[in-house]
Amino acid sequence: DFKNHLAIAYQYLGETHSVLGNLPQALTFFEKFTELMKELHEAFPQNVKFKSGLATSYLLIGNFYTYQIKDKENARQFIQKGYELYNELVRDYPEHQEFKTNYEWAKKHLGHK
Repeated sequence: DFKNHLAIAYQYLGETHSVLGNLPQALTFFEKFTELMKELHEAFPQNVKFKSGLATSYLLIGNFYTYQIKDKENARQFIQKGYELYNELVRDYPEHQEFKTNYEWAKKHLGHK
């Protein structure tokens, strides 16, 4: 639980620094967010919250690479990872709207129809 809350704090710190224009610091916090969510998901692979958190972290960092750093190749790699996780989440939980929304966002950014 502590690690999950720490990961979320890193997410918010990344978003804050991104808005402030501190891009290297923002990237560092987004990477820490992703790292912790990956650890949580690997430790508890059946936990939907951790899987969704990891998928979200991939989309956030992919979005950051797309619009802030302008690095389309790195962006695509992260968005692809988020897309794959959200694909599984949508398959397993078709009624969950947030999963569908994030899946469609990733799908669009990857150029899938």
